[in-house]
Amino acid sequence: MKLSVSMIIKNEEACLKKCLESVKDADEIVIVDTGSTDNTINIAKGYTEKVYSGKEYKWIDDFAHSRNQSLNLCTGDWVLIIDADEVLEENGIAKLREIIEKTDKDAIYFKTIGEGTTATHNSIRCFKRKPEIYWKGAIHNYLNITDGEYTDIKLYYGYSDAHKKDPDRALRILSSVVKDNINCSREKFYLAREYYYKSDWIVAIYYYDYYLQTATWGPEIAEAWLQKAKCYINLKDTKNARICCLQAININADFKEAFIIMSKLTGPKNSKKWLELSKYCNNSDVLFIR
Repeated sequence: MKLSVSMIIKNEEACLKKCLESVKDADEIVIVDTGSTDNTINIAKGYTEKVYSGKEYKWIDDFAHSRNQSLNLCTGDWVLIIDADEVLEENGIAKLREIIEKTDKDAIYFKTIGEGTTATHNSIRCFKRKPEIYWKGAIHNYLNITDGEYTDIKLYYGYSDAHKKDPDRALRILSSVVKDNINCSREKFYLAREYYYKSDWIVAIYYYDYYLQTATWGPEIAEAWLQKAKCYINLKDTKNARICCLQAININADFKEAFIIMSKLTGPKNSKKWLELSKYCNNSDVLFIR
């Protein structure tokens, strides 16, 4: 069983070495550089000969395009995905090999954890290399498979300094996709979240509403309602914040954060009840656990 690591990078000299150290025991590391101007490529070549750059690998505001370029250059039976600002847990490759040998699934979920935080969620980070498995989505891209084996392998993610060189990248790409494809769903959700991050509460609410008109995936819908509640909290609109928070709970009665926020939006007596109920929530099917 041959294990490949597939990466895309650009101006990641500050964090790349730490990342590559964590996956150096894989059989192959394939890196597509989309236009670095710092020492990134030299660092990458210290770990693998398979570093690809040049005109055909230039960044075109499409993450799926670049990730599929890297994926197509892999030769392993299985492919591990990692970003330059992420680190696989110690002995993670050995742990992954054991799981691969036993699983009957085509994909493996990792526990992805925010560095220095308690934020965690499950995401597919390793999968069988097959022509029918590939990346979709210009940004907040995703694999076109969902069925996989859940594991306790940990991947820690940070925030690359490279993001500072193009801080509006996500907003730019998402705005373009939503404008050109009125039937998209996931991109509307993440566009709303970008405006939330920029503290533009009114516009964020607008796009969450736009998303919710046609949304179908429960975990994401519940998260959208909770984010709407947070927007209204910032707007000092407690009434609508409660309504949105209740909608999140209606979608997922195990959404612990929604219960805790609800406890802060009610009087002392009700607050105590909501907190008591939160103790029974197990965060099943929650998109982002904070």
